[in-house]
Amino acid sequence: MTGDPEDDPVFETEAVFDPEEYLHFYADRVAPERSEREAGFVAGALDLSAGDRVLDVPCGHGRISNPLAERGIEVAGIDATEGFLDRARADARERGVADRVEYVHGDMRHLPWPADSFDAAYNAFTSFGYFDDAGNRRVLAEAARVLEPGGRLLVDVNNHDAVMADFEETSVLEVDGDYMVDRREYDPRTGRITTGRLTVRDGRTREATFSVRSYTYPELAARFGDAGFDVVAEYGSLEGDDYSLSAGRTVLVGELRS
Repeated sequence: MTGDPEDDPVFETEAVFDPEEYLHFYADRVAPERSEREAGFVAGALDLSAGDRVLDVPCGHGRISNPLAERGIEVAGIDATEGFLDRARADARERGVADRVEYVHGDMRHLPWPADSFDAAYNAFTSFGYFDDAGNRRVLAEAARVLEPGGRLLVDVNNHDAVMADFEETSVLEVDGDYMVDRREYDPRTGRITTGRLTVRDGRTREATFSVRSYTYPELAARFGDAGFDVVAEYGSLEGDDYSLSAGRTVLVGELRS
């Protein structure tokens, strides 16, 4: 460890992404109706149609992948949490689309597919920024590698400007009598938000810490450019709202240069 916070960002993956805890507290944000709408937007933003091949990186429990597969799209997803992948596969079977999805356990910095495997890819729900700067760049570089020339990439993250304008050092979420308490610190030298999370559920207390790089629009667009993408569209939500200073999300769509 060199002493530079960006060299070793803290991210307690197993604790943060425990499927039972995560899906309990985020139930409203990943509800089926919302996921269906977001899947429809992703399909349109990436210009997908039946038979196209798309990569969900990381895919979580398949809340967007499986609705895309129902549209006849061939989907591959990769995630570091086996519990999410188990749920994604079970949901695919229930929907009758297991033959159109492939779920792989792995690291999005090291994709197991060869070059030119996909027509498009997407990274949703602030799943970009987990690593140090070199690792985050690698995520985009790997996406570029597995896409065909002209392929599209969508990245959906929190809108940095809106977050900073109303920065919450502490937030409390209550769901059915259970509580999730987040205490956040922003380091302007590294652009990272580090969160200490305390959950209280069914009388059990758990703690976790995670750090995410928060990118401004120009910074994220520059990362796209470095990876070989030209930004062709931007939105303020994963349902197609206009992008603005106060938008909740920064959603960029890039096209890989030929």
